[in-house]
Amino acid sequence: MGSRRLVTVTSLIALGAGIYFYSDPSHLRHILSVPYDFKMAQGQNLSAFVLGGTGAVGREIIKALAQSPQFTKVTLIGRRQVPLPSPDEDKRYDKFDEKIIDFDNLSEYEDAFKGYDVGFSSLGTTRAQSGAAGFYKVDHDYVINTAKLAKAGGLRHLHLVSSAGANKNAFFLYPKTKGQVEEELSTMGFDRLSIYRPGLLLVDHRDDFRIAEAIFRTIIKPLDRFRWFSVDTSLLGSVIVANSFRKEDKKVEILFNADINALGKALK
Repeated sequence: MGSRRLVTVTSLIALGAGIYFYSDPSHLRHILSVPYDFKMAQGQNLSAFVLGGTGAVGREIIKALAQSPQFTKVTLIGRRQVPLPSPDEDKRYDKFDEKIIDFDNLSEYEDAFKGYDVGFSSLGTTRAQSGAAGFYKVDHDYVINTAKLAKAGGLRHLHLVSSAGANKNAFFLYPKTKGQVEEELSTMGFDRLSIYRPGLLLVDHRDDFRIAEAIFRTIIKPLDRFRWFSVDTSLLGSVIVANSFRKEDKKVEILFNADINALGKALK
């Protein structure tokens, strides 16, 4: 009887995840109809900044940028240093530099956000780590205020790591905050805003242990062989960087979990 209940519960979780992370097939077809064009940026010497470089997704964005010759200058902006290989260990990291800032006094760091072509924002915390007010400050205020400085500094393309289920009208704080951020950024007038709503993040290693994610990951990972509701963070980071080289005609694009995994397959 116990095993039957387990199967039933697991099936319900899988069904719920499938509904929650559902992506319109027509939307996916459009995403795949716009191919990568890595030649379009050759010789442009693109510059980029990364926010949230110490996080699980941020680390993978940094790795992908290191492997992208189109980006010749990358600045990691944050409140503490990001551990990186030295240029002597890996010459691809010679193009990286770091700027340490105080997010609570951003007006003092306007110059840190000037002169970039592309920005990658993967800032985030959890309510469990920081409390409700702390979560909102990081996931909303820091994201919005840094985006404003970047826009004023001439940024053309902003990538935002959001979350599945983001909805400004949601009842719960997490999806509501993510939805509010998406809405506010979409009105800032970037030449291009790319929003990513990944499902469950499959991380090789987290500095912060999240018990709910760990339990859900244990249940879902064996069920989700085709990555309908989950995504490897290494693939996510690669897709985010490579998406800089898709000629998307929409000023604001939202990529769902299925879109991200499909674009990841197209990279291979």
